[in-house]
Amino acid sequence: MDTIGLILTKENAPNTSFMEEIPAYLTSLYNNGDIVYNYNIPTIKGKLGNFDVSITDDSVKIKNGSLQKFIDKNNISPFGLNRIKQAFELLADTIHLPINNAKVLNFDFAKPITLKHDVSLYLNYFGNLNHFKRLEQPTGINYKNGYRELCIYNKITELKNHREFIPPLYQNANLIRLEMRYKRNLCKYFNVPAITPKILTNEDFYINLCNDLYNNYTKIDKLKTFKIDMSNITTKEQYKKLGVLKLIEEQGGKLEALKGIEERSKKGILTRKQKGDLIKLINECSQMKLQTIESELITELNQKVKESIKYYR
Repeated sequence: MDTIGLILTKENAPNTSFMEEIPAYLTSLYNNGDIVYNYNIPTIKGKLGNFDVSITDDSVKIKNGSLQKFIDKNNISPFGLNRIKQAFELLADTIHLPINNAKVLNFDFAKPITLKHDVSLYLNYFGNLNHFKRLEQPTGINYKNGYRELCIYNKITELKNHREFIPPLYQNANLIRLEMRYKRNLCKYFNVPAITPKILTNEDFYINLCNDLYNNYTKIDKLKTFKIDMSNITTKEQYKKLGVLKLIEEQGGKLEALKGIEERSKKGILTRKQKGDLIKLINECSQMKLQTIESELITELNQKVKESIKYYR
């Protein structure tokens, strides 16, 4: 759980005077705590840690901040269900409001995964995702539609670009981050009447979030998933013959390739020597094996995503 937006209304805290009591608990206040008018509504604005807070007589809105940074001061390490619960408890204790009853406006759910190689090598394999628009970003790839966004990016590079603190454990890590951003229509998407922090910290709902992230990842087209096994190809002659072998297979195999040679010979297109040379080449190349192996990068990433994210019931 990372960036989140919450709103708590008067019905959730009927005995609290928002504008009189809550500003005292904020980290800082804008305009020295003076009232401003937002759409003609008297409002006090400030910060609570890394969150923006807007307070009116009828509501308290907490937004534009990372729940993990609020408790851990970073959002790079694993952030499991128990720690998410602790973060909401800290938020409630700090602002003195029943946060568990607040309405969730939007939230991000992410998992970091440590890889063997530079993240950019893995990103080269990511193609399209149905019903999402693919957008290349400086540190990764975003898949976006009107309601949700799946972001896959190099977390370390992003932190360096923003000059944010990187814990020593991760400073030299190849860390990819998979992040689902749920922006609107949350209740309809999850088929629930309301989403609150209490719902977000429910174990079954948490499992659904993990599986939703995993399922969306698996639906991405992986470009160039298979490649020719070049482990035994060391000379230019072998390389050339591998190309001929691929051409033979494209024609339907050795027998069809030889039929093609015979037909061209009978038409007078090939001389006897040319025919003999081509038949010899086809026979030689056909002794080689054209194998495909799955990219070790995608194999590694798929396995680690499965181990880190997918939950089994």
